[in-house]
Amino acid sequence: MAGKGPWCVAKPHTTREALQANIDYVCGFAGWVCNKIQKGAPCYSTSIVRQASYAMNAYFFVFGPKGIDCDFNGTARIVHVDPSYGNCEYPS
Repeated sequence: MAGKGPWCVAKPHTTREALQANIDYVCGFAGWVCNKIQKGAPCYSTSIVRQASYAMNAYFFVFGPKGIDCDFNGTARIVHVDPSYGNCEYPS
């Protein structure tokens, strides 16, 4: 699943509030995403940018991937470099 791209990630300098709103929105549609970013899970991070990026990318992967599915009110962007890290694989 991982490694093909493209991926949807948070834009740099997006506010914490906007990123949390994106996480809440995605988790409302796909609860399994929240499980992946909880403490002890493979995609848990203390960085809200990483948490939001994983959630936003999961939404993009499941419901897209069209550019409009990676907008999140202008807080996201499409990248072609795999943002996966450690044991956390971003779907693509």
